[in-house]
Amino acid sequence: MILCHAIVHSYVLVPRFVGSGRGGLRLQDFYLASDRGRKKGVYLIDWRTFVDELVIPATSDDVVGMIMRRLPNGEELRIPTSRTDLPTGVEDRLAELYSGLSQSNAKSVDKFMEEWRKAYGTPPDPTPRD
Repeated sequence: MILCHAIVHSYVLVPRFVGSGRGGLRLQDFYLASDRGRKKGVYLIDWRTFVDELVIPATSDDVVGMIMRRLPNGEELRIPTSRTDLPTGVEDRLAELYSGLSQSNAKSVDKFMEEWRKAYGTPPDPTPRD
């Protein structure tokens, strides 16, 4: 989630390339910092890591439906889903989680990611380093 935020709100986005006579010029990695996080430091993101951790999961999701809810402020919340047979109560839980995301609440992002990782069996985020 931090990576996605940094890309969307990039203040620093500087690619590094490698080249050879045989392989030509190719992207190796890139430096990245969001507008809010730039004073904390700059990430160095390996191209292969970016593809494996963000591009492939984002493009391989099999969206087959959409849950729609009206937020208290009148805006419409649209939630993509890869299931048509959601158990009772799951739609309301998803609406609650996504609603927090749509309001840019940092704790909601953490809560969403924790539940998403649990649902997909992925490891938790590494502990931030100081």
